[in-house]
Parts: sequence; C-alpha cells; structure tokens
Amino acid sequence: MKNCRKVNSDMEMVLKYDNSDPSTAGWTGGCGAVGPCIGTETFQITDFDGGILGKPGQTVHSKRPALVDGLDCQKYEPWNGYHCQGLNFRVLLFENQGKDYYTTMYQPEIQSTMMKQKYAINMFKEWVWEGLMPMDKRKAIFIAVVQKQLRHNMTFNSGVPDTASFRLQHFPKQGKELDYIIMYMRFDNPASIELQVNGTMVTPNLPAAKVDLETKTTECGNHNYNEDTRELEFVLTQECVVLYKKLTTLKVTMHLTVNIDDFYKNDGLTTFVDKMCAFLGIPTNKLRIANVRSGSVYIDFNIVSDSSADADPEAEAKKLSEMKEKMITANSNGVLDVGFPVKNIQAEVQKSGPTNNNDTTIKNKEPTGVDAGVIILAVLLPIFLIFVGSILLTKYILRNRNRKNLVAVQPSDQHAETKKIIEVDYEKMGVKSMQPKVMLRPQPTNVV
Repeated sequence: MKNCRKVNSDMEMVLKYDNSDPSTAGWTGGCGAVGPCIGTETFQITDFDGGILGKPGQTVHSKRPALVDGLDCQKYEPWNGYHCQGLNFRVLLFENQGKDYYTTMYQPEIQSTMMKQKYAINMFKEWVWEGLMPMDKRKAIFIAVVQKQLRHNMTFNSGVPDTASFRLQHFPKQGKELDYIIMYMRFDNPASIELQVNGTMVTPNLPAAKVDLETKTTECGNHNYNEDTRELEFVLTQECVVLYKKLTTLKVTMHLTVNIDDFYKNDGLTTFVDKMCAFLGIPTNKLRIANVRSGSVYIDFNIVSDSSADADPEAEAKKLSEMKEKMITANSNGVLDVGFPVKNIQAEVQKSGPTNNNDTTIKNKEPTGVDAGVIILAVLLPIFLIFVGSILLTKYILRNRNRKNLVAVQPSDQHAETKKIIEVDYEKMGVKSMQPKVMLRPQPTNVV
C-alpha cells in the first residue's frame, strides 16, 4: 500500500486475517496430508508510507510467530496478526519444474537463522475431481514469507524435486540496503546438480575454496555444492530466477600420479579438462569439476547429460556408459592422455530421478482418519443393501413355491356356508415331499 489514508477508524479495525479452513485438510478436503490449505496464513501486507499503519511497516498472520523472531513486532488480537516496524519481509516463490509438476505433492518447510522453529508451506488445493474422487492434480507452487538478508533452510518431508526454481517478489529498493536471501537445501540421495540464473548455467565454487556466500550477496546464483554431503546453498536476489536441475551423470574419480603443487603450477586443471574433453569428443561445458583433492592428485568430475526437457534419460545414460567403457579401456591399454599419468579410475553412471524417500505421489495413497471412514461407508453401504435385497428375494421365491403345493377345491353347492380347502396328502398319492400340511381358514358366506 502507498498513498492510502486511514480516516475515522481505530487501529484495531484496519484489517483481519482469516484462519485456514479445517475442511480443506485430508484426502477429500483437497489439500492432502499436510492440509488444511494455509494460503490465508502465508501472506504479508506492506504499508510503504505509514498512511494506514501509522508508520512504514508490515503485517503477518498470528499463526506465523516464527517469522517475527528478532523483529520489532506487536501482536494485535483484533487483526489476528502482527504489526512489525520496518520493511523486513519478502515473498519467496518456490516452484517444482519437473515432469511430476501436477502429480507429486512435496511438503517443504522453511527455517531461517533467526527462527526458533520451522513453518510449513502448503501448495495449491486439489482442482481436478471425478465426482467425490480427487484425481491428485495440484500445481506444485509454494509461496512463503521470509525475512530478507538471512539464510533460509528449506527441508522436505517427502523428498526433494528433481528440478525447481526460486525467485523473490519484486520490492521497491529501500535506500542502499541489499535485498537478498541465502537458500540452503540438502538432497536425500546422491545427485549431480546444474544451477542456472535466468537460463544461464553458473559454475559452482569448489568445496576446497570454502567460499562464504555472505561475501557474495550481490551475485545472484553464486553457489556452493558439495556432492559428498549433497548440500546446496546459493544467493537469491530480486533481479534473478535461480533454477537447479538434477542431471544424469557419469561420475568419475581419477587418481593422477603427480604432486598437487606441480599440478597447479603447470595449469594442470585446464590441461586436464581440455585433453579429457577432446578424448571423449564432448564440449568443455559438459565436464564439471566437483573437487580436487591431494594425495598425489584426486580429481572428482562429472560428465553431464543433455539437460534439455525433451532429452531421453535412458538414451543419455547409454551414451555415458559408452564413455565410461571407452575411458577405462584406454587407460588399461595405456593410451589415455590427460597430461599426467593416470594411476586409477573409478566411474559410475548416476541417473536423474526423484529423490523421494517416500512415495509422494498422492495417487492411490490410502486415506486415514475421517476420510477413511467416509470411503469405508461408501464401499460397505452398497454391499449391505445387496445383502438385504438378496434375503428379501429368497423369501419371496420360497413363499411362491409353497403356494404351488396347495390345491383349492370349490364346493358344488353355491349356498354352502363355507369354502372347504382340502389338504393334499402327498404320501397317499405316492409322492415323496417334505412340504408341510397347511389348512386355510374358512371363507365368509356369500351374501346375495
């Protein structure tokens, strides 16, 4: 808000935050196991000039107390929210960009260096239904309010997306202050990562360099990635969109018999990359150095697959397997030239794929709680009705059979006082039968 004024209104009446709707929780509620949908609790209001709030400031929902840790904030019960002095909040948009965009529900949580606890971010509500049955279609977009100039740890309860993008809400610049955050996340399975800024690949800092990203806060996309610990951290500013991708990769560790000081003195890394790429017939941007370690020299590097959306993962994995065999065979035959003697090679193809520890695809997931009761009732009710119907039908059939075994005899005298029903004795007729002997009551006399 800007250039807005509050007239004849108490501060308590300025706004009111709604709570999330409990009915949206669960399998049939539309928001899944992490429900209810919390969109009404994960946004902030900014008053740039103080025309409404009295001073420039921001508001957040009262159910997000972790957001206000370390800030000058006052809770207003009538608002169901907090009023915070200054403009410290920003909106973070996190979006899964993988092929499972509509069908996999990730459950991210965020915790900053100032927060005492994590808070969950929920995705969009289910929007495709067939009658009462959800079809497990959700947009994998998550929106969170974060404090600027802090490190934020994003964790997942059910796996990390293969491909995802991050961006900060555009916010008018406040003096010379930098608008940035540092994002941190850890993959739960080994992965080779490519990070792009506005569509352009950015080379990571080597783990040995131990770059402190707090000194790189103006460089959007500057990042550290350690393949051993599977930890990724990067700088995110307002001016960029950061996207990471997991890639199908040929992971190689090569042991060279050369002193590490001599290796660097002779520009060994450049020589190694040029010769290895020439041998494999690939461009240099397909070879990514992950780490260089001493002990003679150990080079950990990756040959990455085609990262385009239409690339066939199986075909790419086959190409990398052929490169692996070519490299190992050449070294065994003593013809592999990388500028230095090669003592040993270890290599394996690592396919990209969901890093989920759990099956996060909601489809066919068994519901629990109230949802289970509803579904059990829906299944058992038709069975019960069929059972009752079969009993009634059986009784009807048996009753008709009994009637066929009775013979009615009309008296010849029209003025008889009663119509006699004779009993058929099946045994005297020479017919074996288990039918019971039945007598019907007399009929009333005909009245003329």
